[in-house]
Amino acid sequence: MGALVAAYMVPVVVQATFFIALAVASRMGTAALAAHQIVAQLWLLTSYVTDGFAVAGTVLGSRLSHQRLDSTNSSDTRYRCQHCQCLPDVYRAQQD
Repeated sequence: MGALVAAYMVPVVVQATFFIALAVASRMGTAALAAHQIVAQLWLLTSYVTDGFAVAGTVLGSRLSHQRLDSTNSSDTRYRCQHCQCLPDVYRAQQD
């Protein structure tokens, strides 16, 4: 339960940190505010690019895993579910 609450709090803390940094930069003048805006935009661009690579890696990894399962010459759904340890309820229902 604590890990779940912490996972939901991380975005809130990040947004609060950005807001506080923006408030501090605005009190320092327009040059500091402009520099803060540039750095924030670069940070967001970097995070979006990194997230794109993560999604692409997940897709390619799942395709590779699927191809490896298909190359075992077993198209049995029970074997695939047992091998991947996914959908255990479906596997148990098929055994009955």
